[in-house]
Amino acid sequence: MINIEEVIYHNEGVTVHFTYKGDDIEFDGYIRLSLKEYKASGNGEDLDYLVKCILVRELHYLVNRY
Repeated sequence: MINIEEVIYHNEGVTVHFTYKGDDIEFDGYIRLSLKEYKASGNGEDLDYLVKCILVRELHYLVNRY
C-alpha cells in the first residue's frame, strides 16, 4: 500500500514524500515530479496512481536495464 505523506511545492514542480508497505518490503521515499506530471495527476487529485506508475517504471528499469 502506498501512502502519500507530504507534497512539497517548489519552482520546478513538486516532490512527493510517500511510504510503501508490501508483504515483504517497506520503504520511505521521495519522487520529484515536473509541473507537467503533477498537472497530469489532476493537480494532486490522483497522486497515488501517479506514484505507482513511476515506481513501476523505475522497477522495470532496474530489473531490465532499459
